[in-house]
Amino acid sequence: ETRYWHFKRLSLSNDDFFELKSLADSLHVDFAASVWDLSAVTLFADSLKFFKVGSGDLNAFPILRAIALTGKPIIMSTGLANLSEIKRSIDYICKLNSTYLSSDSLLLLQCTALYPTPNSDVNLLAMRALASETGYKTGYSHHTIDTLAAEIAVAIGASVVEIHFTDDKTRSFRDHQISKTMEEVLSLRSRLALISSLKGESCKVPV
Repeated sequence: ETRYWHFKRLSLSNDDFFELKSLADSLHVDFAASVWDLSAVTLFADSLKFFKVGSGDLNAFPILRAIALTGKPIIMSTGLANLSEIKRSIDYICKLNSTYLSSDSLLLLQCTALYPTPNSDVNLLAMRALASETGYKTGYSHHTIDTLAAEIAVAIGASVVEIHFTDDKTRSFRDHQISKTMEEVLSLRSRLALISSLKGESCKVPV
């Protein structure tokens, strides 16, 4: 009960959600949010270009059903799940809506649900396994203290990197330890752009 009220105190209201959406629109930034219950899928569907499915909901089939019926692209985090569970959820979504048979309609995030994640548990090469086993693009959900893992993830093929951000890393809740400040986010964004540029194209030409 104590933990419930702790998170209740920190949660955003529906009005907060739409205010953030308006702010993102005014700054020409795509807005996204994870949805954690059926009512949120209905309420926020028109405000989202895509749905993010958190690791805890990868096998929450009523929510997956509601999202799949919208036909909007899905980013699915795979922490806490093994390959067979991931494939089962993908098959379920595809049977509900053939839109998701397209490799552009679904993206899988390699995620380790430890905050912070020790370097030995990041397992970035799992992105390649997910891609080869499913045929979908992959990305990385970043939970380490520094940004090296995110940079390597892009270097080896991540299409999306999800990071946490904060205005104060000294706050007590564990999430702030792995979150990045505005300055760190901007620096990482520049480095990821440089890494993407350095990768070039996957063909050899005389230059």
